[in-house]
Amino acid sequence: MQGTRTRLYQNELTLLGYGTPVWEPSLVCIGDVGCFERGKFLPLFNILPNHSSPSRIIPFPQPDFPLLYVLPSDRPTTDTSTPLRAGTHALRSSSTAEGVNRAGSVLTGEAPLSFNREEGAALILPYHAFREDTLYDNWFREHMLSRYKDWHNFASRACQRNIKPCDLVLVTGCDLTSHWATATYVKRDQGIDASLGADVAPVANATFSLTGGWTASPEIDTRQGPSPFQNYEGRGSQNKKREQREYTQCVFLRGISVKERPARAIPEENVAEGPLENDNIPVESTDETFITALLDYMLEESDANMVIAGDYDLAPFLREAENSQNLRAILKRMSPRVNVENGVGSLLPQHHGEFNDIEQT
Repeated sequence: MQGTRTRLYQNELTLLGYGTPVWEPSLVCIGDVGCFERGKFLPLFNILPNHSSPSRIIPFPQPDFPLLYVLPSDRPTTDTSTPLRAGTHALRSSSTAEGVNRAGSVLTGEAPLSFNREEGAALILPYHAFREDTLYDNWFREHMLSRYKDWHNFASRACQRNIKPCDLVLVTGCDLTSHWATATYVKRDQGIDASLGADVAPVANATFSLTGGWTASPEIDTRQGPSPFQNYEGRGSQNKKREQREYTQCVFLRGISVKERPARAIPEENVAEGPLENDNIPVESTDETFITALLDYMLEESDANMVIAGDYDLAPFLREAENSQNLRAILKRMSPRVNVENGVGSLLPQHHGEFNDIEQT
């Protein structure tokens, strides 16, 4: 059930267009290289020069893998966008946040949720989330292409992670907040016709507030963090408590990943001749996400030996998508072109999207 709710949360919240949702938020920094495990993003190391990210778990041996490029030190390297407003962020649930202040920075009242379909998920921000993205996306992409094999070897050996190269994510942007609350719902009674949509009376309800936390139907799985949850808007000196608030909880991240085309299996009688040519052999991911669905499409529709894509590449295709499987049909219909240079495939620039242009809920 845990894995089902994790996938449900990521499927639902990805469609909002803010990036990849993090089911178990924690500290994530731009430049982190890591992987998702049970809905939590696990940073392994950070690639930026002289970076002392507290999020990484094992120092990456920079002297052994020197950076090919140096980010400019005389001008900003990141862009801070309009913060995500406090309140409810959901796709297929009805919600009316009561009492978000005019600036959209604090949830001062209650945030009720109503689920009337087979499943649903929602993120509630008691306080707004600051958004930050790198200004050097191309640099990050080039650096990942030149170093991902070293990163994967390091992740497998030094960090003891049993992952594939395509599981690695290089973080290029993140949304950080101080507190969060999440809810997922999976309908148990399959006798109710969910196709009736909004005309069906809500079958599960929940309410969240800063002062009272969650009040929810048993069918709804609710979480809040960080743990222990601190109510900065409660009793006592509010100004003093607000000063202690730290924005270290990543609720959405934006990153890039790569995937290689698998080599054709070598018949035993030809082992001595070495590996065969790729010969355009696409292999679908077993644990599919929106990004892996896009990477698989790019391999299928090109002769590239490897492909690279990120959350911003997904933006033009999310408005019509329902899940990662449905995304495949949308990609086939829209047929975005894959540009191949030196065996590396990427989407043409006109297919890149802007997450900041998507209306916030």
